[in-house]
Parts: sequence; C-alpha cells; structure tokens
Amino acid sequence: MITYAEARQFISHTLHDAPAEELPIVRLVNEAGRLMCQSHPWGWLKRNTRNLSLVENQSKLRLPDDVVEIISARANRNVITGFSLTSPDGLNALIASGIDGSEFYGTMIFDPNQPDARFLRIWPTPTASYADAISIFYRATWRDVNGEVPDDRLVMPVWAEALYWRYLRAVALSAEEDHAHSLEQELAMIQTGPVHAGAVQMDTHGQSVLGPVFNGAVSRRLRNQPWTLVNPVPPPSAD
Repeated sequence: MITYAEARQFISHTLHDAPAEELPIVRLVNEAGRLMCQSHPWGWLKRNTRNLSLVENQSKLRLPDDVVEIISARANRNVITGFSLTSPDGLNALIASGIDGSEFYGTMIFDPNQPDARFLRIWPTPTASYADAISIFYRATWRDVNGEVPDDRLVMPVWAEALYWRYLRAVALSAEEDHAHSLEQELAMIQTGPVHAGAVQMDTHGQSVLGPVFNGAVSRRLRNQPWTLVNPVPPPSAD
C-alpha cells in the first residue's frame, strides 16, 4: 500500500532530495496515477453497478465523477420499460423522428462549462421522476489525492505498485528542465516493458472464465483461449 507521504519522499529522492516546497508534489503524484490508468483498460478500475435516477423534465443526467467508460447500462425493469445506449448520431435520429416510445435511450456527452463532468443525454425527456431507473457498470479513473493527509492511500492493487513507481519516476524527472523532453520516451518504454506486461497479466487473473456471449455466435470462455463457436458444429461423420 503506497501512501501520499511515501510518494512524496520518492519524488524528492528521485530528484536528488530537491526541496519538496519547490515541487508540485500533489500534481506529480496524481499525474503519474492518471497516466498509469490511461495506459490500459484495467479490470481493477471496473466499478460496481450504480443506480441512476431519471428526473422529470431533465434530459441530461450527470454520471458519477469518476466515470471514464460506461461498460454496460440496463433499465431496472420494475421502474421503467427499457433503456439502451446509442451513439450521438443515433440519439439525434431518434429526437428528429419525434417518436416518443416507452423506452429511454442515452449517449454520453460533455458540457464545456463543466469539462471534468460527464453526462447522459436522455431521450425522450422524462415526464415523471423515476428513482434508480438505470443501472450502470463502468470503468473509473484515478482517484486524486489532495496532499493534505500524509497517510492518504493511493488506490491501486498491490501488484500495480511496481508499475506506479515507474510512472512516478518518469513524471518526477519531467519536472526538471533537463528531462522535460524525455517524458514521452519514458512512457513508451514503460508501456512496452516487462513490468507493464506483468501488471496486465495480473489484471486478468481476477476472472479468467468469461462465460458465453449473450446474443452472439462466438465466445471466448477463457481469456487465454481463441474465439470459438458457442455451439460448435460437429465434424462430418466417418460413415
């Protein structure tokens, strides 16, 4: 478990005991974490299902602050008839059609006035409020620390800590003018190196059996197996 105090000490040591007050420590600690989280669609960043409520006459629904990617979204059938994700173009087509059905559709959008927030644009606009109408399963982003609590834990699996130290070293060195040009090179080396590959391998160990594909013709029952037919056709008879 890495704490903010340990990360702060690591940065100072990496930069030859440079005075901490002269460095943007909090920014470097969080930047390293964000870069690590962006380097791969990590399974450990998947979050439990969150229920979202529809509000009467509101067509824009704010998502949890740590959402990066919606993996799955479903209607809670005892609340609303149905909900499906669609593309921005698909949502525009539905709006242009003027057809109000009993099911809802949504697409992720950004608000320029709130650049760090993400929303679901909902169609049709709810004419009533529905509590916990939609369940989403999503991938999260890095959880920032504010630097005010030295023992604040940097949230990551133990097996990802070796990788985080490499990102933190690269980001810390980029704070020095002489190394600023090499950050991209350092990141490329990390992402193609054995520590990153090992972390990716460990990330798959939580659930190796994926099960059959829904509504599909092929599946991959194990992560290390090729795609196969759900119901394979038997070979021709020898007779």
